[in-house]
Parts: sequence; structure tokens; C-alpha cells
Amino acid sequence: MREILLKYLKTSLNIVSIIVILALLVIVTKAKINGNEVKVAGDTETTIVAEKITVTDATTATTTYFLAEVDTEKIVEAEITTIPETTKEEITQEESVYVSQVEVPQVQSTVLGKTSEVDLSYFNNTVFLGDSRTVGMKNNGLIKQSNTFAINGISHMTFLTQTFTDSVTGITSDIFEILSVRQPERVYIALGVNGVAFMNSSEFIKSYKQLIDKIKESTPNSIVVLMSINPVRQEETFSNKNLNNTTIDNMNVLMLQMAMDKDIYYLDVSTVLKDENGLLKAEYDVGDGLHYNKTGYTKVYDYICNHAVYK
Repeated sequence: MREILLKYLKTSLNIVSIIVILALLVIVTKAKINGNEVKVAGDTETTIVAEKITVTDATTATTTYFLAEVDTEKIVEAEITTIPETTKEEITQEESVYVSQVEVPQVQSTVLGKTSEVDLSYFNNTVFLGDSRTVGMKNNGLIKQSNTFAINGISHMTFLTQTFTDSVTGITSDIFEILSVRQPERVYIALGVNGVAFMNSSEFIKSYKQLIDKIKESTPNSIVVLMSINPVRQEETFSNKNLNNTTIDNMNVLMLQMAMDKDIYYLDVSTVLKDENGLLKAEYDVGDGLHYNKTGYTKVYDYICNHAVYK
């Protein structure tokens, strides 16, 4: 009798266990296929629909993963929240359910997103490499002369061999020797407008990659930020008709990809300088269609201050 009772209890427990496991699987399966919105740590928002997971981070970069690519061996707690189309603004406590055994892939964006505004100390150990547009920022008192290495009319290709004199160290040499001694916290690169009009895309990117590689080799612990080539206004007045916003926009796409390939950051200033037609806004144009007035340079500086990056 005792043996029969023990056998019955064992069988009952197994059945209960199976029921509990099946119930959990149903919850997880429903969470994956009902198009629920998932919120996890940080600013990442993830939507799970059928067999795909779409991850959108704070800077709007989007990547799609298949469920098979999710590493379920790594356990995190994710909040699954069902949000009806008509009531997305109101989420009640009853609509939330917590699920373990789900890891949402994280997207690390190359493009710098909006941050709180920095103070002046951010620029103490930050250097800028650039052309006449960077010279303009220096001349308007927005960035320090001692941290600016820029020459009117210079291209990123010429920058590879250009000699500078550093007022901080007293060194006269190429920028790579100076950076190897200075070891700045950040290096902003604002070059390209003087090469985009006469270099084909492959030559342009090849020489730009050489510049980035040598900078990283010279100061490996520095944060490197590649700035977009910014728009022009009076395209028809330029002697070189290749200096136009279509060419610039196309090259910026390649530069963003290059930043991703080289594992550096990309600062897309160009979008805030454009008007509704994609031209440099008239209010920022000093009058030649290429360079900015103080309002324009201040706009660029403010964008840098509100899209900061730290180690």
C-alpha cells in the first residue's frame, strides 16, 4: 500500500511539473508572437513580432535579429508590455508581465546622440583637426587656438603630410607626432569639403582611412570623432560644379560607414545646418555659400556641446 501511494505521489508531482513548464512556455511564446513592446535596461526599445526582433536605440539606429540569433543562455529580466494601438499613452500595471530567459540584443550606435550640455572643461583636452571652417570656429572664440590644428583650403589627404607647430609642447612636426605627445582625450576631425569636389569616392575614403589609422596609432587611448561634411548654399557659383550637396550627402554616407568600420564616432552636424531644400541655411551663410557667419559657427559649436562623448 505504501509503495502504491509513493508511486501515485511521484506521478502526480511529475504531472504538476509538466503543467507548470507548459504554462511558462505558453507565456513566453505569446510574448514573442503578439507584437508586444519590450523595454529593457537603458534607452533601448525592442518590438518582438513573430520570428523577428527589431531593436531601436536612442539614436534611432535600427537592426533586425532573428530569434535564432538570441543567446538564450544569458539570462536577463525583460519587461514585456502590451500596448494597444489606441492606448499607447497609458500603460497600466496589469498590462505588464516579466519574463526571464530572454536576452534582447543591444545596438551600439556610431552616431553620437543628444546628451546634456557640456561645460567648458570638456574642451580642455580636446583637439580639433580641420580646414577653413574649423579656423572660423577658432577665430570666433568658440574653440581654443592651442587645441586647433587647421589650415584654410587643406584637404584630409594633404593633412597626412602637413607640418604644424604646437603651442603647448613647442613641437613642430606632423600632426601624428604632436598627438603622440599630447595624448588628448578627444580628437575631432572636420575635414573633407576640400577633397569631395575633385577626388573620386574610392580615393577619398582610402586616404581618409589612412588619416584615421595614423591618428589612432599615434594616440590609441583618445576618443576619435569624425564630423560630417557640412552643406553649401550657392552651388551654382562654385567654379567646380562637383562641389554640391548631392556629392556631399553621398560622401557622408560613405564616411558614416567608414566610422563604423574604424570603430570611431560620427557627429552628423550637417542636418541642423540645412534648410528645407537641403542647402546651407541663409541665416548661417557668411555670403560665399561655403563658410559660416558667427551664428552658423555657434550652431556647430552648440551641436558639439549637446552631443558629447566620454570614455
